[in-house]
Amino acid sequence: MNPSSKSAAPTCKTPPLLTLGQEFSGYVAQLDHGLARLQDALKWAVRTAAGGTAVGTGLTATPTSIEKPRAQLAQLFRSSVYHRANKFEALAGRDAARLRLRRAEANAAASL
Repeated sequence: MNPSSKSAAPTCKTPPLLTLGQEFSGYVAQLDHGLARLQDALKWAVRTAAGGTAVGTGLTATPTSIEKPRAQLAQLFRSSVYHRANKFEALAGRDAARLRLRRAEANAAASL
């Protein structure tokens, strides 16, 4: 076949090669996004109903009974731990926070 002749069929062009730096920049971006999702999920995981009584209202709880578990959790997780204003919502909303955290973990793991 004459190299100067043109074919009616489309030709398959070879895509440009990626540099190693370009490839690894993609991996870094995936890990950065996964870390951002984990940090966002942790914002919800550190909100607690600690200090509530049997039904979670906290009506009979003393200020120290609310502060002590919060401080212990903050020390354990090396992060700030917050109280939710509505203890009922905090107790019922744990599944949503857990699900958000699991999805963020799965996403970060898939990036690895």
